[in-house]
Amino acid sequence: MPCFKSLSLLGVLALSACSRQNVDPVGQAHNGVTNLPLHRTQHAVIQAIDGVALHPGRRRDEILPIDHPMFGSGETDGTELASEDLVVGVNFGGTARAYPLWILRSREIVNDRFGSDAVCVTYCPLSASAVVFLSRVGSRSLTFGNEGALYECNLVLYDRQTYSLWYQLRGSAITGDYKNARLLIIPAVVVRWADWRTRYPSSTILVGDQQGGRFFRTRDSAAPILPDAAEPMAPVSRRDPRLAPTQRVLGFHYEGRDLCFPMAVVDQLSDGWGAIAGIQGTFDVRQAGGILDVVGPDGSALTTIGAYWFAWHAAFPGGDVITNRSR
Repeated sequence: MPCFKSLSLLGVLALSACSRQNVDPVGQAHNGVTNLPLHRTQHAVIQAIDGVALHPGRRRDEILPIDHPMFGSGETDGTELASEDLVVGVNFGGTARAYPLWILRSREIVNDRFGSDAVCVTYCPLSASAVVFLSRVGSRSLTFGNEGALYECNLVLYDRQTYSLWYQLRGSAITGDYKNARLLIIPAVVVRWADWRTRYPSSTILVGDQQGGRFFRTRDSAAPILPDAAEPMAPVSRRDPRLAPTQRVLGFHYEGRDLCFPMAVVDQLSDGWGAIAGIQGTFDVRQAGGILDVVGPDGSALTTIGAYWFAWHAAFPGGDVITNRSR
C-alpha cells in the first residue's frame, strides 16, 4: 500500500485566478465562522474521554472543512504544482485525486465524494498524519466537521448527523451515539506531486471550494504552520522512549497487531524486507517512483499511515516497532 517519504516543501506556488473569487485557505478557515449548535458531546461539556483529557484548542469549526471541493486537471486550466510540492494522493474506485498539503494544513478536513461513495480526507498538522476514510457507518453516509479540540495531540472530528466525536488516527468514535464504531480507512499517500503525477497522470488536483472560490497561496499559507519541534504541541497521556517523540513512523495493522516502521529504517531499506518476532515471514518494502508500498508476509498490500511516533503510540499503545532488516 502506498506510504510517504519525508520530504520538504520547496518554492512558492501561485494558482492562477479563475472566474470565481480567490480565497486564502488560512483566512477562510478563521473568518466568517458559523458554529453548529451546542451538543452534549461538545468539548466545553466533556473534559475527558476514557480517562484522557480532551484538550480544548479552538472553537468547533473555527477551522472550516472543505464541503464542496473543486478540482482542476493541472494541464488544461493553468493549475500547476511544483514538482516538490507534497500532496495527499488518493486513488479510489478508479479515480485519482491529489490534495495539496499546503491547503490541508490549514483546512484539515475535506468532505468529498468518489462516485456514490462519501469520503473524508483529513490531515492533522500536529501529528503529521494524513488519514482518509469511507464516510459511512452501516448504510448511513456521514459528513464531518472539526471539533477544534485535540485528543492525544491529534485531530478530533465530529459527524454532523449525531455529533459523535471521532479520533482521527484510530478512525473510531470516542464518544456519542457512534462510540466505538470504526470507519473504513482508504489507502492514501503523502508524496511529491511529481511522483504522484507519474503514477497517476490523469489525477486531478484540489484547487478550491465550489461555494467559497479558488484557493491561492499566500505567505501565511505557504509557510509551515508549525516549526519543527522535539515535543508534542499539546498534551499526550502515553509516552514511549523507544523512539524520539517526533520521529516519523509508518504504521499499519497486521494479524491483529499494531506495527510500525521508523521512517529512518524505511529510508535505509529502499527495496528490502523487515521482520518482527511472532510473525512468520517478512514485510516487503518496495519503492517505485518515489512511492513506497508495503506488502505483508501473506502477499497482501497493507494500508499504511504516517505519523509522529508520539501520536501513533498514543493511539496504539500496545504496538510494536519493526527495526530488524533482512537482505
